[in-house]
Amino acid sequence: MIIHQYEKHLIVHYPYYIHKKLLQYVPPILIIIGTTGNVFSFLVLKRYASRIPMYSYLCVLSILDLLILYVGLLRLWVAQIWEVDPRNASQWMCKLVVFLGYVCSDASVWTIVTVTVERFLAVCKPLYLKSVFTSKRLTKIWLFVPIILFSAINSHFFFTVELRHIRNVSICYSMDSYDFLVHKTWPWVDAALYSFIPTVIISILNAKIVQAFIKAKKRRKLLRTHENLGYNRGSKKRKEKPSSRKFTVMMLLVSMCFLVTTLPNSTVLIVTALWNDYGESAENMATFTLINTITELLMYTNHAINFYLYCASGRKFRNQLMQLCSRRAMSRRCDSDNTLLNVYDSMHGRSLRSKDQGL
Repeated sequence: MIIHQYEKHLIVHYPYYIHKKLLQYVPPILIIIGTTGNVFSFLVLKRYASRIPMYSYLCVLSILDLLILYVGLLRLWVAQIWEVDPRNASQWMCKLVVFLGYVCSDASVWTIVTVTVERFLAVCKPLYLKSVFTSKRLTKIWLFVPIILFSAINSHFFFTVELRHIRNVSICYSMDSYDFLVHKTWPWVDAALYSFIPTVIISILNAKIVQAFIKAKKRRKLLRTHENLGYNRGSKKRKEKPSSRKFTVMMLLVSMCFLVTTLPNSTVLIVTALWNDYGESAENMATFTLINTITELLMYTNHAINFYLYCASGRKFRNQLMQLCSRRAMSRRCDSDNTLLNVYDSMHGRSLRSKDQGL
């Protein structure tokens, strides 16, 4: 465990020691879990994206989550283990890493918001769904709007941060003229874009979806009661597709997990923006650092576990995953069989040729 010069007065406090240990052991676990999950998610979803438009959004989400883990969490872990921060390697790396970290995080969250809006329309306003999401052109637009929008919003980092040399140490930090923007103003903007506004939108839409589910359940119960009593025998029943309902439940779980894992970190970031205004003891600083680390790791957990939420709540996704794995296993078996046949044929051919030569 590397202890920097500025940490020596903090490491004697137990909360700061726990903070260092968490950054040493938790990130590689999350990276392995997240890499495996996001890669499998992309492979499964890509196969069916042409038939199920929402899978295209989840494909993009898996790519963005993977980038977040490697641009943010991997860099954080490497800096703790080897004291090498890629962000401090050069001037352009400083600007690019900060820019990508913000863009990928914001775009990932708003992709979840987009899918939540689609599920809301599918459940509560089905007549509007076709005009907003169904066509391939609109799907592509909604796919790339968050990435383009947040690239424009966060483009200021290319001229507000720089690689600075402070006490013979190179560090990626804000320029003096933009210090208030980066450290005082932008935490509020980022918290609003990354957590607070999405939290409000997702919470309201999820409440509407759950309310619609409850009404639909009561309606089905009432229809069954009428059927048992002999009423409405000739009436046509409106059937809801089970696959659509299960996909909605799956996305409800994903969006609720987002709310639980990201809101604490955004709240701590706001407190961090105000923290520097007060002179606190080393013990309080160590405690606050530990809280910040826990919420940050919780935030990265959100970008690592979507695949496992899909598996836990979506039977169709599990079946598609099993089909993918069985096809891969079958293709490997066929390749192995073909290899053995080729070896056999070549050996059999050689034996025939040797007999011919002997004749």
